[in-house]
Amino acid sequence: MDETIKESLKILLEINDPQTKFQASKRSLQDINYERLANIADLLGMSDLYLKE
Repeated sequence: MDETIKESLKILLEINDPQTKFQASKRSLQDINYERLANIADLLGMSDLYLKE
């Protein structure tokens, strides 16, 4: 995944917008959100936030 912070935030906002008609399980949404948030953390040099070392 090679996105910018802005692209990742845009996707998170679209997916989590209450007006969006999105058919997915709660777990699917969690997986999508986690992936995008980890990408943002990487881009900001903060991968320690999700790496459990």
